[in-house]
Amino acid sequence: MSILSAPPARAFIHSPSVGLAEPAFAAMDLIDDHLDSLYHQQRILGYNIVVILDEHQERDELIPAHLAREVTLSAFPYLFARVQMPVHPEVDIDDLMLQLSAVRIS
Repeated sequence: MSILSAPPARAFIHSPSVGLAEPAFAAMDLIDDHLDSLYHQQRILGYNIVVILDEHQERDELIPAHLAREVTLSAFPYLFARVQMPVHPEVDIDDLMLQLSAVRIS
């Protein structure tokens, strides 16, 4: 399947580390391990995870700022993850990310 025929990627923010660089980078390692495992099992099509340091980076990453603000309240840095799911997902990514304290924003 082409990524072009897949549904839109889902976007998440790790809420406990908003405004805190060290916890954001620590959470990035943990979430990356989970998503990397799912990717190698071919249960997700791809992912991107990054600590957003400011509004410029937020814009460069094409993050919908109005949705991010609902979680971040305009605080930086924050951990952002985008996950590309297949058309017929075998994993409940929303539940997994919620277990990792990441809130879905889109």
